[in-house]
Amino acid sequence: MAKEKEPQNDEVVWPSVAILIPNWNGRALLETCLPPLAAQSYPNYQIILIDNHSQDDSVAYTQANYPDVHIIQNEENLGFSRGVNVGLKSQTADVVVLLNNDVIVREGWLEALIRPTLDDPQIGIAGCKLLYPDGTIQHLGGRIEYPLANGVHEHWHEPDSPEMAGLRDVEYVTGAAMAITRPVLNTVGFFDEGFTPFYYEETDYCYRARQAGFRIVVNADAAAVHMESASMEPVRHLQKYAYHKNRLRFVLKHFGAAQFLTDFAPAETNRLQAAFSAGELQSLGRVYWETAVTLPDLISENENPRPFAAVQDALLQLHQAAQMQVVRKLAHTGGPQAELDRRKTLSEIEFVSDTAVIGPLVAEFRRQWHNVAARWAVGHVMRQQNAFNQLAGNILSEANSQTKSNAADIRLLFDELFRLRREFALSMQETQAAITQLQRQLDRIEKLLTASRSP
Repeated sequence: MAKEKEPQNDEVVWPSVAILIPNWNGRALLETCLPPLAAQSYPNYQIILIDNHSQDDSVAYTQANYPDVHIIQNEENLGFSRGVNVGLKSQTADVVVLLNNDVIVREGWLEALIRPTLDDPQIGIAGCKLLYPDGTIQHLGGRIEYPLANGVHEHWHEPDSPEMAGLRDVEYVTGAAMAITRPVLNTVGFFDEGFTPFYYEETDYCYRARQAGFRIVVNADAAAVHMESASMEPVRHLQKYAYHKNRLRFVLKHFGAAQFLTDFAPAETNRLQAAFSAGELQSLGRVYWETAVTLPDLISENENPRPFAAVQDALLQLHQAAQMQVVRKLAHTGGPQAELDRRKTLSEIEFVSDTAVIGPLVAEFRRQWHNVAARWAVGHVMRQQNAFNQLAGNILSEANSQTKSNAADIRLLFDELFRLRREFALSMQETQAAITQLQRQLDRIEKLLTASRSP
């Protein structure tokens, strides 16, 4: 709602606030998110719905029930960071608040969220206390565990209590509810759209703000209930892949090559021995491989080729370790082919009876009746099924062999690709050095010419 009133002489001059709500097929969530948000007593704020091409009636519902809400309709699902950037670029408010559509704010939430930014201009980003529906704490600021870069929510699942009240400095706050001041936006800029489709984008942004000299705080007096990713249920299968992809991007962006090689890579290798499912290990392997291929886009321009090549080699070794772990897990369970081998031959039913005394007679009668009435037909079907199972096993075995052969060929191709990319990176560095040297020479020549023209 666009709310604004003239302050009295003794009143706080509250900054203008734009609340951005990313939304994708979240109509049901908007029914619980918008009412308490529209009822906030804050004097000067605007709600903006950023709709990522929803296929439900999110937009129609909002237009019909909250006509003061401004709606930005994207032509595709841009994900979190790209969608938020569209909203950020459209705003001139003093403070921009990001709010998930599955967050239900409490009375006085917005004032409590914004107030710390008035008390200290060095506070650039403020978060709030997020609770689970059962009242336990979901988020009260976060930190990154070194060296694996897993995010940790402070006081996660602890009971809420008065001791949690007040302001505290943290490494990052969740993008589910965070306020960003105009000085931060002017200094840090927008969200890194490489963190797609979700995870770590707000962590990266908070780290960049801290590096620029701003404080990141969470105010427990600003409280809300977070349903936690309720609007992402249809894409839950993407979460593990997205999490690890963006975790690796965060590590390469903020730790640097030396820390990646000495601390992260060994710890990550050990972590692969943990009880990951084969599916998650395959996602990790894919992440390592894709990151190795796109590494030139992630490593900063001032990295020299030796760390670049070493990081790429470490990523390939992690990929191999993940793949080997998948093989071990499948070997332990036997895999689909072993399961087919165990069950490819059907066996006839064993007739038994638990009836006291006459049980053996009943079982024998059933066997004889089966021999007369059904065995000729069942036996024919069993022979057909056994033949089919044998054929399926042979085909699967051949497919596995071909897959291994294809994998070896692909590995050779990628090795060649990596070699070419390294040569290209080295060539680009040499070219850049030559250009820099040439520029210096031109500058010296220009100075000499200028000096010679002077009277």
